[in-house]
This record gives sequence, structure tokens and C-alpha cells, in this order.
Amino acid sequence: MRFRLNILKDGKPTTWVYNNVTNRFYDENENELLTEYPTIGVNSTYPFTRNDNPIEKSDDITLLEIHLGTKCNFHCKYCSQTAFRNSAYSARPEDVPLFIELLRENVKRAFRIQLWGGEPFVYWKVIEKLVPELRKLYPEAHISAPSNGSLLTREKVDFLNKYGMYLYISHDGCGNEMREDEKHGDILKDPVVKDALDYAYQVMPHDRIAFNATPAHGNTNPEKIIRWFKKNVNNEVNVSTHNVVRCHNSFEPESAKASLLTEEERKEYSDGVFKVLLEHNPNDYSLKKKMDMLITGWVGKFDISTIVAECPMPSEHGLVVNLKGDVLQCHNHPIQTQVFGHLSNLSNVNPLGYVHALTKRRCRECLLVHGCAGGCPSSDDKANELACPNLYALWWGCFRGAMASLFGVYLQSYSKIG
Repeated sequence: MRFRLNILKDGKPTTWVYNNVTNRFYDENENELLTEYPTIGVNSTYPFTRNDNPIEKSDDITLLEIHLGTKCNFHCKYCSQTAFRNSAYSARPEDVPLFIELLRENVKRAFRIQLWGGEPFVYWKVIEKLVPELRKLYPEAHISAPSNGSLLTREKVDFLNKYGMYLYISHDGCGNEMREDEKHGDILKDPVVKDALDYAYQVMPHDRIAFNATPAHGNTNPEKIIRWFKKNVNNEVNVSTHNVVRCHNSFEPESAKASLLTEEERKEYSDGVFKVLLEHNPNDYSLKKKMDMLITGWVGKFDISTIVAECPMPSEHGLVVNLKGDVLQCHNHPIQTQVFGHLSNLSNVNPLGYVHALTKRRCRECLLVHGCAGGCPSSDDKANELACPNLYALWWGCFRGAMASLFGVYLQSYSKIG
């Protein structure tokens, strides 16, 4: 699909063309842009469907997600795991030795490792046994355990620091209400947590500490969220605002309702993403990564056949497992019916249930498909429809930011050609 881009170049209006199939740009004189850069060869992918995915899992994993269970001490309104809270297997410390042996025999490399819950720190006794073994097995791996932060203590900070882990805390900044109820309030008002955070900034490299916000209803201004964290946490704080609220499971009414944003909120969010990316050194590390990803694809001319998915789980280099060694579909959908196989026999794993962006017409005909990649590949179709407008707001801001950064132009609007 080709698109007419209405831009301001040197303050004057003009029109460029973008082709989302070839991922190439053409200026007002129909000259192709970025021809001075070599085309980078990237393998095409098979557009898998929910019932047909021919890939075989590799022993070289870019993202290994270890699902500890769904126990959690919070009840966030937009949580995608509410329906599975008591369904998934919960890890036990005694599971660790056999699990590590399964990894040693079957996963040669794990570039990034994430420990998921529920709330991972609820499984702290498991983490204390698991992480030292993971570090021995994969000494260079980027290991993290995204947490709500409510159980953080100085002792846990020392442990994270000792094993080179990353501390990612989920908190929505100035609009944290969807994470709070009568049972739990703002973690930053807990003196133990606040003391542990202050201590973390003293002993840990600051690039290994970050706050991941979920812009949601009533809280969709990324600039305001970032300013709040700088004022209330640390002036050098790393903040992520890319994880805009969305529906992962349309059969969970509360989270589906909480994912809805108004048109005005989506515009505020998208404009805010763009403004953050205009900064010389963007204060949002995750938005910068997404902008850079778009630019890399444009410069390298990664065509539409190279799109895989928002995450690597449908591919050979992504893996979600529990401590029994079961291969799961997604840490958001860790129920027993979605077990694909076992770590002991990766070549026999058949990862079904994922949907590819290119099987959906609205994605093939979208300006932003190289960024969004169709959204969550494991969410149900209705959930993806509900998530689409919010993801569009995110990637419209990133697309405009990338054009401003790479070409020095201001993208105002666009229209389809033909």
C-alpha cells in the first residue's frame, strides 16, 4: 500500500510518498530517499495463522520468559491476567534444579531473560535459588523481573545488584489510580519501599533501574508522567511510557473496559510521544528504542515480508516456559490449555494460537504496520480490535518522531493512494 505524506520541509508544505510493502520513501520529485545506504538482507517470515505455524524452536533464544505463576498481591484494573489468577502452575524452590538442567541441555544461549508473575517478588524464595543458577548458565544475559515494587527491600536490592539484574518497577506516575485500591496504595508512600529505592540509586548503576508506566484513562500525557518521576523519584530516572493500556483478553470485562481511551486521550498520548522524541536526548528510553527500530528498518529497507510479530514468541528465537519445563504461549495467557510442548523436546514444539499481522487486511493497509506488527500475536481477535486505536496512537507518534529525526521534516497527515 502506498501513502501520500503531507509534510512541512524547511517550513514549506510538500508531499512525499511512502510504500509500506517495500518500506521506502520518495520525495516530492519522486526520487527514492536513503539510497546512499545499502539494503540489509533480512529473511522473510512465513505469515503464520492460529492453526498453522511451521517454525521450530531454536536453542539460541533472544528472549526467554520464565513464568513463575500468577499469584499477585495487587489487583490492577487493567491487568490482563485476572481471568487466569488461579489457573497457572506456581513455581516452587524445589523445581529449580531440574529446570536448570533442562535449560543446560536444551537452550544454548539466552540473550534476555525475564522472570514473570503475577508479581515475581511473591516468588522470592524461588528467585533466590533460580537467579544464581541462571547467571552461571548465561553469564552475559540481561536478567530482569518486572515488578509492582511493593515488596522491595534493601536486601532484595543487594540481591539484584549482586547478580547484575535490572529493576523494572510498574508505576503510572501522576495517574496511578488504576493500580490502587483499598488493599494497596501508592508504593512510593511506603517508607520501606521508598528507602529501598533510594538505596538502589546509591548502589546500582542507574541504567539498571527504570519505571514502566501504563498510560491509561485520565493519565495519557507522557511528558507529565516523566516530569512526575523526575520530581518524585530521581532526576536521572529512566521512564518508559510506551506500554499504553490495551486489552489482551476480551473475555475479561474489567480489563477490557479499563483499556478504553477517548479520542482526545489518544491524541494527547500520541502528540506527547512525538514531543518526547523531539528532545535531543529523549527522557523515555523505550520510546527511543521504538523510534530507532523504525529508522533501522527504513535505512535497511526491511520490506513487509520481514515482519514477524510484536514479540518473538511465535518465532524460533522466543520462548515462554514455566518451571516444570512446559512451553507456554505467552506470559499473559499462561493457562494449561496453551502448553505447546516441553523444554526436553523443543524440536517437537508446535506453537499455535498466534495471529500474524499480514493475515489481517487492516494491518496490511496500515501506515504503521512496521512498528505495531499487528499488536499482541496471542490475544484474541476482539482484544486486538480493542487494542488497535491505542497502539495506533503510540506508533503514529513514533512514526512522526522518526521522520523528524531522520529527515528533519514535520509529518502533518497522510492519505492512502489507490
